[in-house]
Amino acid sequence: MDLNELIVSEDLHIKRLDELVEEAVREEQLLTSKLLELEVESDLTLGERLADKVATFGGQLDLYFYVLEHLVLVWV
Repeated sequence: MDLNELIVSEDLHIKRLDELVEEAVREEQLLTSKLLELEVESDLTLGERLADKVATFGGQLDLYFYVLEHLVLVWV
């Protein structure tokens, strides 16, 4: 396998990883929105709603850092 083939192969892996991340984020957002709709029907306090939003955002950051870490490892 020459260098060009290796670069093309790695590029395909990175593109697939990006697709998987985008799909996971879309699924998480869909699930989160459905859960939030259910919770809106119940009477949540302001603190509970804020905590839910912070937790959702934190979960997305974990996913982004995980992917970024793997992209850096592949690149190096």
